[in-house]
Amino acid sequence: MNIIFDLGCVLIDWNPDKVLKRRYANAAQRELLKQSIFYHADWLALDRGTLTEQAAMANFHARTNFSHTEITVLLQEIRESLTPIEENWALLYELQQQGCSLYCLSNMTAGTFAFLKTQYDRWHVFKGIVISGEVNMIKPEPEIFEYLLNRFNLTPERTIFIDDLEANVLGARAAGMHAIQFSDADDCRRRLQLIHASFKSELASDY
Repeated sequence: MNIIFDLGCVLIDWNPDKVLKRRYANAAQRELLKQSIFYHADWLALDRGTLTEQAAMANFHARTNFSHTEITVLLQEIRESLTPIEENWALLYELQQQGCSLYCLSNMTAGTFAFLKTQYDRWHVFKGIVISGEVNMIKPEPEIFEYLLNRFNLTPERTIFIDDLEANVLGARAAGMHAIQFSDADDCRRRLQLIHASFKSELASDY
């Protein structure tokens, strides 16, 4: 069974609001930064790898009037806040022990993933990893799902995609995969078991 995991909010904590609340007491400043950086189209372009970090920093400065130094520190704290969600990694290790083939597909800048690789030595659990900023494609667009399936020679009907965002789940289903919208490890485990049971039933019916 092939299982593809997202990173943010599934295996890695992603919560910019927490960092903003820690750094800025002023609610208006927090909202300005959130809308001008994390909820802006530039953030998606960064994840896609079509906007450089240098250009993005200039845009963030122009929209917020926060200094380049302040924005640099904020974005570094955001990167450092990307910590593993251990109970979800425990599910990943369970699946590996059961013989599942594990893959990763995440919207993330190449620089951020390079940072994570220096911080955590656990990426060997995946047979393949696709990061949007490295391939200049982004979920939920169909091209990135097709790229992953073709690159690792995966059969969509025997592949399960796991992501916290509904749009990405729908994109994976449109590419022919089974897909689970992640809420927590226990729910995900239960839903994986149901899909696996359907796989076995389909195989039995072929004989």
